[in-house]
Amino acid sequence: MKRVAVALVIIILAVICSVQFFKLRRLSPPEDYEYVFREDIDLDYHNPVLVREYYDTGYMVGSFAREMWHSRGINVRLAESDDAANRNAVLRYNRLRAYTDSLGARLAQSRALKEAGFNNADIATMEAERISPQTYRVRKLFGEQTLIKGEKNNAVWELQGRLIARGYEIPHDGYYWTETEEAVRDLQAKNGLFPSGMVHRETLQLLLNQSDK
Repeated sequence: MKRVAVALVIIILAVICSVQFFKLRRLSPPEDYEYVFREDIDLDYHNPVLVREYYDTGYMVGSFAREMWHSRGINVRLAESDDAANRNAVLRYNRLRAYTDSLGARLAQSRALKEAGFNNADIATMEAERISPQTYRVRKLFGEQTLIKGEKNNAVWELQGRLIARGYEIPHDGYYWTETEEAVRDLQAKNGLFPSGMVHRETLQLLLNQSDK
């Protein structure tokens, strides 16, 4: 009789310990679920709604992860079982986290572009038209035209300034004449471009990239 009583006590204690263990387990998630926000983002981004959304979704990442752990015992960072509830929770968590990461990357890119001299209007245009900073800078400085011998305008003046910065001794008068054309031909030939003497986008991008080094 005593053996039966002892066995029952052991079983009851085991059940109590198991219950307490699972309660403590849910109170102590195995991962740090707080989302780590980037410190290199542009807080003055041209669309402030996106900045707020970045922080809102970041907090949702941690909140959802903790909710799944406390209410269902699901570790969303690790698919511990193959049941539908576990898979759906892990999938939702990963999507939410990936979206937050993408927002952070976009805001960080905006900050990097501002450090390179662009402003909010520039960045909004580049994003809307899906053009690179190099292409946008060329268009902003020179427009869409091809520069050829005989032209006289501000775009030629800008071109000459960048050629002079590269060491070419030419007039800086905004007039695309022989000296400027010869400098352009030389630049094109030295950099693997056809030496046409006409300034297309490729030549302008080459000048901009070299001037930025």
